[in-house]
Amino acid sequence: MISGNAFAATVSKNFTATGAGGSLSVKVGDSFTYDVSGTFVGTVVLQRSVTGGASWETVTSKTSTASGNVTVESSGSSQVSYRFICSSYTSGTITTTITDEIMAPVQEFKNLNGETIAYTTEDGMVIKNLTVTETATGEFGTGTGSGGDAADITFDNATYPTVESALNGLLYDAPTITSFTNNKNSVENGSTVTSTQLDWTISGTITSQSINNSVGSLATGLRTTTHSSSYSTNRTYTLTISDGTTTTTKNTTITFLNSNYYGVSANTSLTSGQVNALSNALASSKTQTRTITATDQYIYIAYPSAYGAATFTVNGLLNNDWTLSTQSHTNASGATVSYNVYRTNNLLTGTYTIGVN
Repeated sequence: MISGNAFAATVSKNFTATGAGGSLSVKVGDSFTYDVSGTFVGTVVLQRSVTGGASWETVTSKTSTASGNVTVESSGSSQVSYRFICSSYTSGTITTTITDEIMAPVQEFKNLNGETIAYTTEDGMVIKNLTVTETATGEFGTGTGSGGDAADITFDNATYPTVESALNGLLYDAPTITSFTNNKNSVENGSTVTSTQLDWTISGTITSQSINNSVGSLATGLRTTTHSSSYSTNRTYTLTISDGTTTTTKNTTITFLNSNYYGVSANTSLTSGQVNALSNALASSKTQTRTITATDQYIYIAYPSAYGAATFTVNGLLNNDWTLSTQSHTNASGATVSYNVYRTNNLLTGTYTIGVN
């Protein structure tokens, strides 16, 4: 098994029969350590190759537990490969390890969790928890026996089982929906929406996208669509995108609301038509602040009774000088709702800041 961390590369092999372990390439001038351990009867030989594995020569032979340090001498090649072979075997398990401990990382590559999954050194790239297995011929193969390095190079990690998946994970940029909007947002209760424009922006490359509420699948390059569909209650559109690996969604909602009304009148009471003639704003609560100018008129504040009783301030001071009338109100879109209609007790002249809580 060949594995890497931030400062070392290791090749190890557990022998239970004669054969050869994996090799580790060490730079000329560097030092490495080796270790032989276990309870066994047999012989292991540390070998080196300056021909890229075409031929091997003996460095040392061990018949019992041992450890040592080797400095790689000049051999006409900038890299020398080292491995253990088991030349004879009788019993037990012979564990051999070769470790190059002097590779300093030049650049680290981290995943989204901040964990180092690969790094480069002056000798090349090291991928953490990398495992290399051998084919029957002792060469690195693809798992299909055709040669190469794809399937026989694997990770001891369920998230990144192969070198290819690890590198893909390192470079992978999942698609995101940066915005998803509609052209309605809030509409008056009682009205009917017949057409909705939807717009969105996406970061990354996708292979599919769709929107619910019968909009359906859309061309991957599309970033706007108009949905011709009638509805008169709250509706949420959900955009779903995928690149085949990551699926993400984002919502945009059209909300039907009642209005808060505010303004002035000389009348002591108002009909639905007169309430509708006041200034108004769609709202989901009674809380509001209005600046209203009156000329010998009453100030009116009206909102759905479901929002509860109001507390008023006038020009920043608490004020209880109001008359409440609860009445059935039909808005301009035809919806009939119970409303609290507040009127000042006195005719007023001037500009007032009215706070409703």
